Amino acid sequence: MKIRFGGAAGPIAFERMRRMHNGSWEMITVPMGLALRTSSLLEPLAAPGCALVEERFRQFGGGRPDATDGNGSRNAAESPGRSMALLAEADVPDIDFDRAEQKFVLRKNLLDAPYFTKLWKIELG
Repeated sequence: MKIRFGGAAGPIAFERMRRMHNGSWEMITVPMGLALRTSSLLEPLAAPGCALVEERFRQFGGGRPDATDGNGSRNAAESPGRSMALLAEADVPDIDFDRAEQKFVLRKNLLDAPYFTKLWKIELG
């Protein structure tokens, strides 16, 4: 079995809400936040056996070297273990890309506020 994962970092708040269940209203706790929304947008686009992660996840993940040479060219031979490979526009054609910013544009639909970020791929093994 192979899993796929969408990774984002940031605060998650928990809000109390009501929902209808078996004909009556009950209170539930629902997680909210940009990190949760971003990871849920990335997960279906990740290949099986891979994680697709955004800039903050990479920043707070710490310690894991890039699989690039600093110019965006892949250089996995110099990175031991599971490395993070910076993705280019052609690597994820299903996500909008802003060429001026050189970042992907994540959003649920065109009415949703855009989130600009670079993306990395992690092979899960």
